Amino acid sequence: KTGTASSNRGGWMMIATILIEAWDLYAISFLLVFITAEYRPSAVELGLATAAVQGGALIGALIGGYVADRLGRKRVFIITMILFIVLAVAQGFSMNIWDLIIIRFLLGIPLGSDIANGYAYIMESMSKGTRETMGSRWQFMFGLGEVFAILIITAMYLTGIDHELLWRIGLALGAIPALVLLLARLDLPETPMSLLHRGQFRKAKQVS
Repeated sequence: KTGTASSNRGGWMMIATILIEAWDLYAISFLLVFITAEYRPSAVELGLATAAVQGGALIGALIGGYVADRLGRKRVFIITMILFIVLAVAQGFSMNIWDLIIIRFLLGIPLGSDIANGYAYIMESMSKGTRETMGSRWQFMFGLGEVFAILIITAMYLTGIDHELLWRIGLALGAIPALVLLLARLDLPETPMSLLHRGQFRKAKQVS
């Protein structure tokens, strides 16, 4: 039904993934100076560390729909958030620049999959008009993630925290909003379209 609380709630939970992506993208841009001081990477290695998430996200977006068609969107949303939490924390324990590059590439895969499936969920669970409005809010969430990254990293810097510890904590902090989002998604309903695609007609009728 148009404007129901469940569809709006689901839409916001999907679009919130953009905030997590923005945090990771902007946080590392403020932390590169500290990563460079510790690892002394080449220009190529530094570029790969920055862009690895986008490379992984491209692959995740391509395979995310395939996986969702077989497991269902809800399962994909749970799996991707668990993977993001684990990999976000793992960034803080990297031992060298290539550890960081590989972890960030792997981190991008669930992120890209989640965003692609999130927009599909919005299109399938919200009514015409409201779904387009919700989808356009990605700009707001992206800006919010950028502001949070600036404020929190600046606050940590001003406290005088050791720089080698600062960038590790800064990258790992993305796991906190991801954990909140994971818990919020546990009781999220599956979309009727996804259930129909997998032949679960009775469940699709109940959900719709």
